[in-house]
Amino acid sequence: MVSHAKWLGFLRQPNLRLLLCQWAKHLGGTVIGTVGSEIPLRAVIGPMVRIQGIAVGSRARFEAMNRAIALNNLKPVLASTFPLEKSVDAFRHMREGKHFGKIVIAL
Repeated sequence: MVSHAKWLGFLRQPNLRLLLCQWAKHLGGTVIGTVGSEIPLRAVIGPMVRIQGIAVGSRARFEAMNRAIALNNLKPVLASTFPLEKSVDAFRHMREGKHFGKIVIAL
């Protein structure tokens, strides 16, 4: 659970995009779960913070997906690879949104 004071600290950051992620149980197409924190609404509306919820499946489904990927030898599509020194260019490329596939930063 995130405290009220901690939320206020997060929400003071400029250009904030907040992603709320939660593991959820899926039953017949319905997502069931609870949020473990209260968000101070006034602190969100004033600076127009963007909040996006993300629901993810169960650990069992994640493990089943990984087994299917390995069994079928699936590989991600790579759009481009950048050396670490060019990571700013990689993020710029991603922001343009014209790529298809993963953008890799090589270490």
